[in-house]
Amino acid sequence: MTPSYKRAKARVLVEWCADRLRKVFPEYNIEVPATSAHGEDLPLDPELRKLLPVSFEMKSQKGYGHAYTDMEQCVKNSKGFTPVLVVKCAHKEPLVIMRWSDWEKDIG
Repeated sequence: MTPSYKRAKARVLVEWCADRLRKVFPEYNIEVPATSAHGEDLPLDPELRKLLPVSFEMKSQKGYGHAYTDMEQCVKNSKGFTPVLVVKCAHKEPLVIMRWSDWEKDIG
């Protein structure tokens, strides 16, 4: 896989995320930076950052497949509540994973 292919694949995910955020927050300017830009993948407007104090880093890789299987189990066992998956590797801080649609409902 060439570096340009990897950047293009990542850009698609960043654009998708930006489009979804624009639908929830149409009053804010959400611009996708150039692929060569350093720092977070989707910087937020300072006013939006006050409402949504997060930093986005996008990864589009095959290696996260097990997270989807684990999330399917989480959804199955959620009994109508918002499914939240917590994962942890040895010597690492736990991570919280949730479906974009559930997260979007929570912020909207």
